[in-house]
Amino acid sequence: MCTQSYPNFIESHPLLIYESVLPLLPANSTLYQTFHDQHHFPWVAGGYEESWLPPLRKVLSGHNELVRSVSFSPDGLRVVSCGDDGTIRIWDNASGTERMTPLRGHEDQVFSVCFSFDGTRIISGSKDKTIRVWDVHGGGQSLTPLCGHMGSIFSVASNHNGQHILSGSADMTVRLWDSSSGTQSLPPLEGHEGYVWSVCFSPDGKQILSGSEDRTVRLWDALSAASLAVLKGHDGAVMSVAFSPDGLSATSGSLDQTIRLWDLSSKAEKESPWSATHSGAVLSVSFSLDGNRIASTSGDIIYIWDANSGTEAFPPLRGGHSAVIHSAAFSPDGRHIASGSSDKTVCLWDTALDGLPELPDARLCALACSPNGTMVVSGSRDHTLRMWNSVSGEEIYGPLRGHLGAILSVSFSPDSSRFVSGAQDMTVCVWDAITGTKTLGPLKGPSVGNISVAFSVDGTQVTACSEDGRMFAWDATSGLFLSTIHHPTDHSCRYRGPLEVSKDAWIIEVSTGRKVSRLPRTISTIVTVSNKTMIAIGTLSGRLIVMHFPVGVE
Repeated sequence: MCTQSYPNFIESHPLLIYESVLPLLPANSTLYQTFHDQHHFPWVAGGYEESWLPPLRKVLSGHNELVRSVSFSPDGLRVVSCGDDGTIRIWDNASGTERMTPLRGHEDQVFSVCFSFDGTRIISGSKDKTIRVWDVHGGGQSLTPLCGHMGSIFSVASNHNGQHILSGSADMTVRLWDSSSGTQSLPPLEGHEGYVWSVCFSPDGKQILSGSEDRTVRLWDALSAASLAVLKGHDGAVMSVAFSPDGLSATSGSLDQTIRLWDLSSKAEKESPWSATHSGAVLSVSFSLDGNRIASTSGDIIYIWDANSGTEAFPPLRGGHSAVIHSAAFSPDGRHIASGSSDKTVCLWDTALDGLPELPDARLCALACSPNGTMVVSGSRDHTLRMWNSVSGEEIYGPLRGHLGAILSVSFSPDSSRFVSGAQDMTVCVWDAITGTKTLGPLKGPSVGNISVAFSVDGTQVTACSEDGRMFAWDATSGLFLSTIHHPTDHSCRYRGPLEVSKDAWIIEVSTGRKVSRLPRTISTIVTVSNKTMIAIGTLSGRLIVMHFPVGVE
């Protein structure tokens, strides 16, 4: 498990095991218990994990031939799959059991399957040139088969309100169907010069994306059927396409062993193709619902990428399938992935080793270390603050409530006895750091942009800086407003400390650029703060990680 989670560390330099891997190993693992020494190596307050959490949750057997397509229901409770055995199967995501008898009706291989937007129907496309719509509860067909394509149907999709069905075919056309009547809503979308392997709707249903054997990705207007763009760059057939959740970009996977990210406003490739890790054709790509991750399949491995940086965001998922993976999809909450393979199985994976957010407001926005090094205060999007013991990693108290917006900034007084918080509601509060009692506020701060708060050097004043160049000051004891002055707008009021996390996950000494340690791909850093001997890291999941270093930095 260690080599699966940290292969880039071990391959780049064996000594990284001590500086980067060892502090993040499960506390009950043999490696940690044998080699962990906080007097010589970095360590995490409270330990990072208690035990390994295997990413492979379930292997589902039932199909008699290869599995072509998998998809989650909108509520994430079910998974649907289809394959060359002509059946469609519905699985319980938690238990892995089949929810009902297989759906049968197609006369040949079933290439693609998906749920309707409300989860009440299933749409499937087959080599028999038909699209079929199924009732999830009764198992029967809701419509007569949708006929019109002159070739195998490789891909189907449902739009955001369930009113339309989309299909791509070996006849080189894309077709749009009325989901109530089963009739075609528009003339066939023509332009591709090869099989159409993949189609999808934009999140608002106004645009269509298609990927083809002709090596192009095409963007269409879903209302007029007009061709909006032809995206070129792949050197092989485009097997899978997907819109980002905000609809501003798209990704595609190809037989050329790359995935590409496209800017749909400029109709151009956003950056160089991501190909270094793939060892074969990319047959499936999928965005997580938050837009931060992209899953791609190549061979019998699933790769998970950071959609912003193009780096791997998670260790590759392997060991579940023994043959090529044809399809992979994120669950709506981003915590799971379902995959279907030539080995006739469906696998369910856990992608939350660092714990993805249970709630959308879990993300930390602000951190501060106490000057005496014993405490870390965190502020979150959920409007609350919490105090942590920097040595044990335990929560001292919280949640504290006093603001009506996300917490944007926190800072301790010089003697560590108090801390100040600033929030999106443009208010400032002062708290007793020992008891968690609010002693001042809410004080009305700047009304423009984000604010950053701090105590004066002598602890007698509290200040709040705004993006428009104003700094407000109050008496730290009485709350009396003192003055407004202007500060340079290109000068940040925020203090993060001598250590920071770089875009490629290195913990760096700011003054020298020296690399101190490196974080694994499972940790998505949102905010940091540090002092000479430790760094506090707020992750995408809302988790706080406090890492200590035996030798301080300047």
